Amino acid sequence: MNKKKIVLFSVAALGFIALSGILLVPPEKSYDAGMVSVCSEITKDNMKSPSSYRLGKSIVVTKVLTQDEAISRLYKGSGSPLKKYINDGSLKMYLSDAYVDYEAENSFGTLIKNTAICQYQYLQPTSSPSFEMIQYHLGGKVIEGTDLLIVSGAKDHRIGKNSIIQKMRYIHYKISGIF
Repeated sequence: MNKKKIVLFSVAALGFIALSGILLVPPEKSYDAGMVSVCSEITKDNMKSPSSYRLGKSIVVTKVLTQDEAISRLYKGSGSPLKKYINDGSLKMYLSDAYVDYEAENSFGTLIKNTAICQYQYLQPTSSPSFEMIQYHLGGKVIEGTDLLIVSGAKDHRIGKNSIIQKMRYIHYKISGIF
């Protein structure tokens, strides 16, 4: 009976430690994992041999846009209610580049290594930032606009949710050496 209590307590303690570790992942890191995940999915979908696709090292570089850069990016023409919040500094716009190294076989079966680049923009602080992929670079081609929406399948909407799954994905990427 005493051994059962010790085992039960040990399992509960390990579960608590694991859950605490997941919950302590900062939102920015889970966003990075989400951006890499979406970029990787899109890249895999565009391979000649998707089953041979392997995700390699990845990095996300994020910068805060100045007020003028944010306004010119969002509002070409008429004003917007968000312009007020950008001007007073309570809303910031970010630009992130996710660099995803991968390897996959081409149509001849030769292993090719390359880097896909996905560029995202998003606004914060909001309870759930809305990410938008604005450019995708693969094999010397740049895809943007409506073509990008078709290629991405609007997968970028999942990124800003800061979910436990994204936090777990970040931990997985960190342990496996992707980040």
